[in-house]
Amino acid sequence: MAFKNTQEQREYQRLWMKRRRNEFFAGKKCLHCGSTLDLEIHHRDPVEKESHRIWSWSQGRRDAELKKCDVLCSICHAEFHAGEMQRHGTRCRYQAGCRCDACVRQMQKIWGRWKANKMARDVAKVA
Repeated sequence: MAFKNTQEQREYQRLWMKRRRNEFFAGKKCLHCGSTLDLEIHHRDPVEKESHRIWSWSQGRRDAELKKCDVLCSICHAEFHAGEMQRHGTRCRYQAGCRCDACVRQMQKIWGRWKANKMARDVAKVA
């Protein structure tokens, strides 16, 4: 669809992605508390996460990414990550500035898996 006005095009795209997001969350509830309000997706393993901007992707690619996720309400999602911030040996704790041995080792492990996944994706693209 061609738009002469970029503002109209952006608004159309924003509403299109919002509709896709709302369709996904329709009939779903929070995995922890059962709430149906302010639902969000939470990646179980952050290393496998490609992006958080998935609503403009094709159906197949989006479904593959959503299989790696849980549905949580915004409160439970925030509590999960706040709890993660308190534990040493997590990516969140490292990103908050902790450089203890446990946090550094965890980040090295995460980066190693990320690099291996990236290399595998690059090889798959070439083949």
